[in-house]
Amino acid sequence: MCHCTGGRSGLFAPEKQRRRRGALCGRGEGRGGGEVGGTVSGAESVAKDGWDLTTPPANEKEARARPDWPLWQKANKDEVVAHKHLGTWSKTNVSNKKQKTVKNRFVFDIKRDAEGKLTRYKARLVAQGFNQVPGRDFDETWAPVPNAATTRAIFAVAAANDWEIHHVDVQTAFLNAKMDKEMYIKLPDGVADGDSGEICRLSLALYGTKQAGRLWGIKLYKELKEMGASRSPVDPCVYECNHPVHGRVFILVYVDDLIDAGKSLAGFNAVKSAVSGKFDVRDMAEVKDFIGIKVMRDRKASTITLRNPGHAAALLEAFGMEMATPNKTPMASGVKLAKTGKDLVPEGNRHAALVGSLLYVSTMTRPDISFAVGVLSRFMSCPEQAHMRAAMAVLRCLCSKPERRRETSDGNPIPDHLDSLAMTPPLSIALFRQNRNCIAVQLRYNLLSTTQLSARCRTLFVDRV
Repeated sequence: MCHCTGGRSGLFAPEKQRRRRGALCGRGEGRGGGEVGGTVSGAESVAKDGWDLTTPPANEKEARARPDWPLWQKANKDEVVAHKHLGTWSKTNVSNKKQKTVKNRFVFDIKRDAEGKLTRYKARLVAQGFNQVPGRDFDETWAPVPNAATTRAIFAVAAANDWEIHHVDVQTAFLNAKMDKEMYIKLPDGVADGDSGEICRLSLALYGTKQAGRLWGIKLYKELKEMGASRSPVDPCVYECNHPVHGRVFILVYVDDLIDAGKSLAGFNAVKSAVSGKFDVRDMAEVKDFIGIKVMRDRKASTITLRNPGHAAALLEAFGMEMATPNKTPMASGVKLAKTGKDLVPEGNRHAALVGSLLYVSTMTRPDISFAVGVLSRFMSCPEQAHMRAAMAVLRCLCSKPERRRETSDGNPIPDHLDSLAMTPPLSIALFRQNRNCIAVQLRYNLLSTTQLSARCRTLFVDRV
């Protein structure tokens, strides 16, 4: 759990981010850009006739065999209608023999909120981008994702200055950008009457294509620039709008999610109106749930709390640690890990998956485990049982309640394991704070290089507020 505070009363108690299906939206982490999908009515389904209805089907064949197929079928139809309305593809007379095609399929997901509660069923028509040929079908691949420290910094500054923070979700974001290459797709069965198996030319950046995230990022940059927003020279996912009447508004871009932070509500409305004039958006009003992170605000205490109990529970369940005894610290003092080449973990990928998940958690909302995860990441190639036990100990730390966390007198947590530095070669830990809140943790062999991150944070917000 993460607390971003203003003034002298600061508490930073980290938590965690949720598991997301990147294939559904054609980017490494995530959630889909649109609201196309079947909504859920009533309580969440449970296992029935041998099916686990709490997890999405792997493919359409499985979805058709499940008792909840009507919900997935509606999500499928809504997705196809949206594509036809937008004109994602156009029919062509090119045959399969003359032109290479990229296949597509439906990918399913069950959308949940930060607490892990089911909200709706979602289907996404996704291109099988792994069939694309570099140089012919795409050039560069990236998507607009801000630095984790930038995200925390903007919440910390907002808490300190009593700014408003609103959330805008761009629906079917990638489909707002035009395809930059001549590409042809073969429509899957069930798309529409008479269209199954047809060869069509792709007009828009379909989810799953390698360049979809990049094309959307370029499109968004051009539109925000026309609105008068300027891009930050430090983090390209932060924009600043200086309204002549309503003042400054910062825009944080996380793929298809936009976070607006500023003092004036009128300034918010002006920015939202400009963005909604360019794209089809959902106005989520004051931010409550952002990329799976639950945002809780206490204006009297000048605090913003970031946490994600749903993802923490999912990770613990995935590794069978639901009933584990919580750890107060991620790693015991004096623990020494080394490569011996003995007692190797039979499934090395499982260790890598756990450390990778913990690494993501440490960069987002749990910087207190950064040191322990940094040590474990050195043993990814040939993990041993001792390394796996140490990783499980860090995972058990996620079970602990925020009340058990150690804090300094000013409300900031004491970084764990600062007394364990003897276990490694000369290493330095640098903490970067904004308004008495830890927004970034950096582990370096050379402490002098950490001044670069300090300058980044200062350039982003400190000198501009």
